[in-house]
Amino acid sequence: MSAASSLSIVVAVTDARAEPARAPDGPEWLAALIREARSVGAEILLAGALQAHEQAWVAVARRADVSLRVLPTPDEALAPVLWGLGLMASDRAVVAFTINQCVVQEGWALALLDGLAGSDVGVGGRMELSTRASRTARAIYFLRYSAFLGAADGARRQVNDIAGDNAAYRRDALMQYGTYAHGFWEIEPHHNMRAAGATLALIPGMAAIFGGSPSLGSFMRQRFAHGQHFGEWRVRLGGRRPWQMAVAAPLVPLVFLGRTLGRVRGISGKTSALLGATVPFVALAAAWAAGEVSGAFSSGGDH
Repeated sequence: MSAASSLSIVVAVTDARAEPARAPDGPEWLAALIREARSVGAEILLAGALQAHEQAWVAVARRADVSLRVLPTPDEALAPVLWGLGLMASDRAVVAFTINQCVVQEGWALALLDGLAGSDVGVGGRMELSTRASRTARAIYFLRYSAFLGAADGARRQVNDIAGDNAAYRRDALMQYGTYAHGFWEIEPHHNMRAAGATLALIPGMAAIFGGSPSLGSFMRQRFAHGQHFGEWRVRLGGRRPWQMAVAAPLVPLVFLGRTLGRVRGISGKTSALLGATVPFVALAAAWAAGEVSGAFSSGGDH
């Protein structure tokens, strides 16, 4: 696949108020994306309530000779909703998704384009934790990305899912396997891809670092909303009944914590980092579980 002009990078900017207003080269995540976009002739689409940053960030990209478009929203929205706006606004052959809490590493754009040169319709990369991450950021990291900690930069492997926060797809495959009027919720197109025999892969070189100091309350609200969507989808798919999810909900935080501890065991520094973030981790998992139950009962399924 030719790298030139084939890639759109869609960034969900979910907490612009936390960004420095006058950093000369933009925030670290934007500077990294501009570097990567410039290396392969990609465009950047920023979706979110950018407030006072829009003109400054466009100017930073223009100075680097990178195409940057802003898709403003009146209020802060969930990342999948913002990704959906970017996907609909893009017409390039490959669409990559990330968030403004992730800093992509050098070679990221070329790695994902090379990764999509074969038969896989979507690729994802390694997610690492910033050494400057707050306790809440560490909890979010382990809750969201512990399943992808094995994506070392040594071997490509096919997987059932990739994290939407560091993912890239052939646009035609996304259009074939999903509808996005309400956003890009990766779990649904991934399910449809697997059912059709299409494949996803974790690949080396496509690395990103997660960090920052996000608000626990804000992310609890986001986890609740994501859980609602997932709960509704599971009932609609016929996998669970609402009453089953309600009975299981009190155990979900402990199940998530136990599963994550199993995943990080033996990885240097990860167990202590997780244990130090246990309280926000459990709070975020509880918000997810409550959202699942809410979504399940609002789905119209049998109680």
